[in-house]
Amino acid sequence: MKLKELLIKLLKNYNLHKFKGLVHVIIVLFASAITIAFTSGNTKPENKGLTAPNVFTAENSGLPSNNVNDIYIDSANVKWIGTGAGLARFDGGEWITYTISDHLLNNKVNDIEFEFTKYGSELWIATDSGLTVAAYGIDGITSATTYVGANSGLVGNKVNSVCVDKDHNRWISTDSAISVFRGNIWDSILTGIDAWEETIKLSDVKITRVAAYDAHSMTLAATEGKGILRYSYNTVDGITGASTYATPWSSMYTDIIFDINIKGDIQWYATDTGAYKHTSEATKDDWEYFSTQTGLVSNKINTVFTDKDNNIWFGTPAGLSVFTGSNWYRYTEKEGLVNNYVNCISSDTTGNIWVGTSGGIEWFSSIPGEIVIIDNLWLPCQDMAETIKIYPNPATDLFYLKVNTNNKQAFIVTTYSTEGRCIESRTCRPTETGDVVVPFDISDKQKYPAGTYFVKINGYNIDYTVKLNKTGHGHN
Repeated sequence: MKLKELLIKLLKNYNLHKFKGLVHVIIVLFASAITIAFTSGNTKPENKGLTAPNVFTAENSGLPSNNVNDIYIDSANVKWIGTGAGLARFDGGEWITYTISDHLLNNKVNDIEFEFTKYGSELWIATDSGLTVAAYGIDGITSATTYVGANSGLVGNKVNSVCVDKDHNRWISTDSAISVFRGNIWDSILTGIDAWEETIKLSDVKITRVAAYDAHSMTLAATEGKGILRYSYNTVDGITGASTYATPWSSMYTDIIFDINIKGDIQWYATDTGAYKHTSEATKDDWEYFSTQTGLVSNKINTVFTDKDNNIWFGTPAGLSVFTGSNWYRYTEKEGLVNNYVNCISSDTTGNIWVGTSGGIEWFSSIPGEIVIIDNLWLPCQDMAETIKIYPNPATDLFYLKVNTNNKQAFIVTTYSTEGRCIESRTCRPTETGDVVVPFDISDKQKYPAGTYFVKINGYNIDYTVKLNKTGHGHN
């Protein structure tokens, strides 16, 4: 009903002695109209479907710092937020901040992990000066125990990351070692094994993340410079190492890894050259590579997260990217993001996504931003046209990829539909330099009906796309 019609109806129905109440109603209605008029031109993207406020900063809330390093959301939908100025608890209405004055060893919180034990719910809080284990209830933290090198088996006090595996082993990475705390027993390892099976000192390597790979009873440690270190633990042998995911043996083109996200057997790695999906524990096989050429807003990925619908969220220094499996979305400050530098991503009990940045927090009830139009991503690099060939083209049941390479670095070949849908991806590993010829079977008419496709080749110093036409004269 329009405002004018509503006012006329009110005037007819109200008696004169209710005039004061009517004046109040009219004022409220006009105030509402003014509010609508001023806000309708400055709203967030409509596809977010949010109820304001969806942005929290140190200026408009109880957030102790705009620099948000981690967000954990418990089963009661309470948000625990690690910042550079303490740990914040937000229950949807009240904010509480915990600092070195109450429970923390350092106000810089790097990581938060949850564990449910016989004692109840506990948070493992990694800080620059040690580890805090906090028991909590409906009103907040009830008690806490702190661990440093002087009172425990922790090696090094600067704790970068912590995770708890399915056997309740707590894995803690510091600037010097990786420690495991099980029950009341501590065990630590000071070394790792690199891609060349050489022993390395963990004090010489920055460990950015530890993550439990429960499907294979392992824990993965992301590093800046040595790829992914792999460890196992049991009470008899302690901590043992396995082969490393690193160049040149894995299909990653970098050894700088910032984050790991694992769901079942699927691992996602955030790196300085893009994102990598890995679907097994094999070192060499089952990798897929994603970059700005496929839809990412930046090739440097700070963090990666999988939501309940298996959408993949990527936090970068240049904004947020989301991959649904068929489409890419981009959301930056230009589209309304509170800050482009995204540090962490989490999900609450209703499926809302919470994004922590260097400028505060923003949450979403649906995928935000703009869909990435990929038409301009399939532009071939002409200087590679002489070193990469596809033949025959048009093809029927089979085509050959010929790559002239001066090294033995692995490269990934991915086929796409013209709409940008990934059809399949293969890793190729040259055994010698020079011309490498790889056959590709495209005889499956359900997977490859007659039409146009893009074949994308990614590798060390290779980023090339070729248009392939398939005719309808094949066999099956």
